[in-house]
Amino acid sequence: MESYLPGFEPPPREDFRDPLTVAHVLVDVDLAHLDHPLDYAVPPELDSAVTVGCTVRVALAGTRQRGWVVGRETVPQHRALSPIQSVVSRTPVLNESTLTLARYIAHKHLATTSQVLSLAIPARHARSEKNVLAAHRDCAAPSPISMDTEFLSWYEGDPTAPGRIVWQVVPHDWIRQLATVVAIRSARAPVIVVAATREQVDRIAAQIALIVGTDCVETVGSDDSAAHRFAVHLRALAGELTILVGTRSAVWTPVKDLGAIIVWDDGDDRLTEERSPRASALDVAIARAHLEGVDLLSASLARSVKSHMLVNSSWAVPLTPLRHALREHAPRVRVLDDFDAAREGPSAGNIPTSVQRFIRESAQSGHVLIQVPRRGYVPVIACAQCHRTARCQRCHGPLAMRGDRQIVCQWCQWDASAFTCPHCAAHAVRARQIGSERTAEELARALPGLPLVVSSADHRIDTLRPTDSRIVVATPGAEPTLDGGYEAAVILDADTTAARPELWAYEEAMRRWFGALSRVAPAHPAIVVGLSDPTLGQALVRWDPVRVAADQLAERRSVGFFPFTTIVALDGPAPDVHAIVASLSDAELLGTVPIEQAPTRRAADSAQLSLAMPEHEPDQHIRTLVRTPISHTNTLLDQLTQVRQHRSAHKLAPVRMEVNPPELF
Repeated sequence: MESYLPGFEPPPREDFRDPLTVAHVLVDVDLAHLDHPLDYAVPPELDSAVTVGCTVRVALAGTRQRGWVVGRETVPQHRALSPIQSVVSRTPVLNESTLTLARYIAHKHLATTSQVLSLAIPARHARSEKNVLAAHRDCAAPSPISMDTEFLSWYEGDPTAPGRIVWQVVPHDWIRQLATVVAIRSARAPVIVVAATREQVDRIAAQIALIVGTDCVETVGSDDSAAHRFAVHLRALAGELTILVGTRSAVWTPVKDLGAIIVWDDGDDRLTEERSPRASALDVAIARAHLEGVDLLSASLARSVKSHMLVNSSWAVPLTPLRHALREHAPRVRVLDDFDAAREGPSAGNIPTSVQRFIRESAQSGHVLIQVPRRGYVPVIACAQCHRTARCQRCHGPLAMRGDRQIVCQWCQWDASAFTCPHCAAHAVRARQIGSERTAEELARALPGLPLVVSSADHRIDTLRPTDSRIVVATPGAEPTLDGGYEAAVILDADTTAARPELWAYEEAMRRWFGALSRVAPAHPAIVVGLSDPTLGQALVRWDPVRVAADQLAERRSVGFFPFTTIVALDGPAPDVHAIVASLSDAELLGTVPIEQAPTRRAADSAQLSLAMPEHEPDQHIRTLVRTPISHTNTLLDQLTQVRQHRSAHKLAPVRMEVNPPELF
């Protein structure tokens, strides 16, 4: 071939180049436009260490970031790629099932896959990794040591059967029932049990261990060390776990050949993640049942709206107790009504005289549990003249009175002893709600000589001995465990929870009350004070939480709220939120409020939403709710995902997006 220029020969063509090994890395950055695998070159010296599922360090925009290898391939060397800098963990920590789950949850909750994986995969711990690899062992299916299955005859079905089940548990000895079901299921395939608190996890695990032994029962929770959490994760991937009991993060555990996920008391808000994507344990369990084909058992004493929706849509089957089982094992509940209050006369205050007499008589033969809705002395106070709720002058938080009569803000702890009502200029205050300490003080005066103890989040008593105090005043979730059950129970100020304006008020009230009443000995008495809704009263008397859940679900259908529609909250600068809403084609504007008035988890009152898009200052932050039918959910989520990616790529002001905010529903 002649040269184009005389005297110059063309260089030889490089028709063949050395192939390049490329790793597809999902980098752990919460940027929507980077929510996809990025390509990095695998250096020859790291070729054997970089495997799919391992954790690596890579360079991104001048920073060193963690990432997960989600694939690798060999391609012609046609472009320059940044190399992987180091391998953090040679042992794969991410499998295909977890990656698919993370992408599914991220899309449903408008989060990034890396945000979800940061919840699902614990931080690496080198010593744990070394110990797990050195002590690899197989865990065979457990053989029950002792098991009482008489309780199975209490139900209109079988909680051990395969499938998706919403199980209303008979209150008597519910932990033994749950443990037995886990033991039976674990003989077929591994089981994950998820509970809200460490106390529940330990009690459930201990009961399971009595049936199958301790070798095949493992626990995990947020209070465990990083070493333990990472070791459990690796053992799950290696197929070394048969029964795992843990708090909400346990639902992500990639247990090999998983057979079933059991979520206990799914309505407990402690089962919902505090950070994005704010998915609940039941949300993740439903996704795994759908994607992986595992069994799902939502078990509880009450019935959440979300669980009832699974039954209502025929996605799951209900499992309810037979009436004879409830008559034998549920407490006998009496609700004080208006007639009882009228008969009491002026004495029908916080603790009516008849209730005091009931407590005194019951305490002669056993322990009495008294549940109050709020901790503290006087958790909510109001102006004594105009009766408006007293609020902090600095942060507008609610004011409370301590046992030493000092008035403080519950949010910023500012001393507000020199209170002046901004509405009427009065200085005196009155109690709007009574807390556990004030209730205990009143009972001590009314029932002298009876030992009394208070259990709350501030001072928790886990277990009560028969020789301990006969009267226990406890807040919801802090009721001490007593072998054999309480002689009686009293629920005070029931409307404090049930009369709240939030949609979830009835659901949460039933969950709290059934939790307390389940600690009463079978067929023993209980009294509910201060409940004005007869529907809730009948549900307690008949021990029928399903009726309340069904009514709540029907109400949400009638007003077009979740779970019959998808509602997305947009929080951010007013001009940006307005522009996003205007770009949506399949969404209905539900309302807008200034961000400082938007409903939050600690807000005392619900904000009133404007049904139009009002004018706001350019620098003002607002919350806007948009709604779409369930059938259009994916379209709305796809549109918002594109908006997030565009705003992230162009470094625009952040707008927080939250799907079906838990504080609302």
